[in-house]
Amino acid sequence: MLQKLHDILIVAGGVMATMLTACSSEEPLAEEPKGDLFVTIEARSPRASEDATSDVHSDLTLQEGIVLIYDENGVYEGGDRIDADKRVASLRIPEGQKHIVVLANAPKILRDRVAIDCHTPITDEYGNVKTYKGDTVWSNIKPMYRYYAELKSSLSFSDKVLQSVQSSHRMVLIHDNIVNVAADEEDSKTSYVEIPLAPPMARVDLHARCLPSETSRIAGAAIRVSKAYTKLNWDLSYPNDETTNTVEVKFADVSDKMTPVVTENELFSDWILENVKEDSPIASLYTYYTDTNAVLEIGLLFKGSVEYDWYPIQMSELLKPGEYKGLEAGHLYQIFITIYPDKVGHIIVDPWVVPSNLEFTIG
Repeated sequence: MLQKLHDILIVAGGVMATMLTACSSEEPLAEEPKGDLFVTIEARSPRASEDATSDVHSDLTLQEGIVLIYDENGVYEGGDRIDADKRVASLRIPEGQKHIVVLANAPKILRDRVAIDCHTPITDEYGNVKTYKGDTVWSNIKPMYRYYAELKSSLSFSDKVLQSVQSSHRMVLIHDNIVNVAADEEDSKTSYVEIPLAPPMARVDLHARCLPSETSRIAGAAIRVSKAYTKLNWDLSYPNDETTNTVEVKFADVSDKMTPVVTENELFSDWILENVKEDSPIASLYTYYTDTNAVLEIGLLFKGSVEYDWYPIQMSELLKPGEYKGLEAGHLYQIFITIYPDKVGHIIVDPWVVPSNLEFTIG
């Protein structure tokens, strides 16, 4: 079995701890901030603008996002929504070491645990409203937690988040790291920070070719990964008490997505990449990253059958020795198969043989 592997480049004291849950109309006494910078945060979505004519990586396009900034002590300083068209958010904060958290394309079940949409004045750690030149500094979000430690301990990636990504085909993108925010050399009042976003999941696409007369025989296609984890901690580690499960997705009416070939000789020859419906796989599955114990299988439902026929994919044999580490987060695995009947009518599923002069990574 052949697999094309894309690396997704990653160019995306004494204050009582409280959970901030609602907008407040009360404005404490204002305090003029000292030395605030006008900071532009640019979120860099992996591969989103790589090829404007292709939808292969459309799930990585930044649709919406939020940024939260905590100071070196883990106290919330500011945050805002990210402009999806420009992929930026602008706000005023003091320079220095910051813990910056960005969450993009998140389903509501996850986003609501980070911040709520709310036009609210930004306050310092003592509750004083921040101002700039006498005007209140506003934000369009309100964090659920004032302290980074509380935020981090409250977040995780659940099976419902995974299911949401599968149904929406919109990849969750995150960033959580320490960044030094400093004034630009040419302008001491401004700062520009570029934030790379990364997905916590892998994606597996299934493509298939066959003779035109065979396309109607395929009623459905499926992908499943067994011995996989369906939950992750926020730092992308596996929960200590989590057991492995099976992630499976099935697609009906796939005949029109099959790639037909004209002759039987062509069926067994090297494939012409331009003929591949690369942005329209017959099945596509998202999974949190796995270890090497996970088992990847593809399934085909033939017309007249009620059960899928399953074909295991030997990933360790597809990659060079020692390279397979499991399905890795931030990777797109494209599996190409050839489907044809043998002399007695049995269906055979074989891998495509890709010409060596085609420049893409083969695992």
